[in-house]
Amino acid sequence: MIRTSATLALVCASFSAAQSLSINISGEGQNGFGPYTATIDLDTTNWPGSCPATGVLQFTAVPPATISGTASLIDGCSFEVFGDILGDIPGVGPYEWVIQAMFSVEDNTATEISGNGVTRVIGNNPFDGATFDLGFNSDWTSDGTLTPLPDDGVLACATWPVISGGNGRTYEIHRLPVNSNWEAARVAAIALGGKLVAFETRAERDFVFSSLSSRILDGVVTATSLVQDFGQIDYSEPGGGWIWWEGGPVRWAAWNAGEPNNSNAGSSEDFSEFQFGGGFNDIIDGSYSQMLVELPADDDTPIAEDEVVLGSTRFVRYRTRGGMSWTELQDFALAEGGQLACFETEAELDAATPLGDTLPDGALLAIGLVQAPGSIEPAGGWGWINGAALTYDRWAAAEPNDSPLGEDVVQMLSGGFWNDTRDQSNATHAILEFSDAPPPPPVCPEDLDDSGSVDFGDILAVLSSWGTPDGDVDGNGTTDFGDILAVLSEWGVCSEG
Repeated sequence: MIRTSATLALVCASFSAAQSLSINISGEGQNGFGPYTATIDLDTTNWPGSCPATGVLQFTAVPPATISGTASLIDGCSFEVFGDILGDIPGVGPYEWVIQAMFSVEDNTATEISGNGVTRVIGNNPFDGATFDLGFNSDWTSDGTLTPLPDDGVLACATWPVISGGNGRTYEIHRLPVNSNWEAARVAAIALGGKLVAFETRAERDFVFSSLSSRILDGVVTATSLVQDFGQIDYSEPGGGWIWWEGGPVRWAAWNAGEPNNSNAGSSEDFSEFQFGGGFNDIIDGSYSQMLVELPADDDTPIAEDEVVLGSTRFVRYRTRGGMSWTELQDFALAEGGQLACFETEAELDAATPLGDTLPDGALLAIGLVQAPGSIEPAGGWGWINGAALTYDRWAAAEPNDSPLGEDVVQMLSGGFWNDTRDQSNATHAILEFSDAPPPPPVCPEDLDDSGSVDFGDILAVLSSWGTPDGDVDGNGTTDFGDILAVLSEWGVCSEG
């Protein structure tokens, strides 16, 4: 069953029986900071839900600091703590720490709770961005009780609103069994009615990161559809052949500094992880414990964004939701009464060029220029999708190049230039063409049954429309004896004139 964003909103708010967690933590962090004491009160009323139950985290500390945050149950025997510490060290200055910690228990009720965590120093602080371990394992003690309930695996979810420029799709972080492989994650995402996320634009990545990053801890390996494909013509180690398996080529840099580097000794790093800082790192397969899943919107049709008018022709730019292929876009255009834009003259292309000049980083704009099957590569057989011949050239430098192989459709670049690309489900935008001119009159208006000939069938059509406008051939507003005379006067095979 495909789960829509409306369904997800209900799932994220689903409730169950009440449970509670109360844990006291005391100790001193490394480097002499502290001592700190903390009380975590996690009320798991209405648990399990698809999104984590959260409670209140309260700290006291020396030197004085304001420390607050949330604690979230993530499965039957573990929970996470996210805290924000604001303070001032005399003679040093103000600081801000972000606590990210994970604790676990071995059974349903435990007095000893083990944990590990790390703080990230951010903002105005005296540590120059240093990262260090608070030492939960050795320096902290804890006690408390936890009565867990089963969890369905969803750690967080967010929908990108159309009203704010989003695609209406919902993104979820799901837990995977420890050390899962990428194919298992891909299949699991499909089973949920979605796919492993493919960040077609930087704006999409930024939304997901800002909305869900708190659930991607440093060291937790999170899967997306970014993998290295040996079949790509640009494949090379470490940086060639990377694609969004559920989308298409990677069109903007998402890698962390120095990545990808294929640095695992003896094994190629042909897969990737989305890290807590929002970037990517290449890894070997078989180490995933989370995945980012993208689910379709309630209405997944393209959204009209902007248009230009040239005479009786309108060129309209649409934004797709999660990517579409040229074939899908042409089918959509035809259903809307138009077609993928066919710029049969340079004047038409010049008029529509501004539609492609303000797109976000990573956008791919489809137009109706296609290559006929079996044509000589790379420059042979190009023409417009409506059958019109290509009579001028606006290819970008070194294009078309059929690289990688199979580039048989065209995207429009800034300035109206063209680049050949593959017909995959990765077009983020498209220009559709609509004509507001009235349709041409029929060649043979007396041929009412469209048989190609004026004959007895048209007499029957006149009689069946008698007294209505449907069989009005002579233009007097109704179907009558004059229309029978008009049909008889054009008897025979239809011909122009």
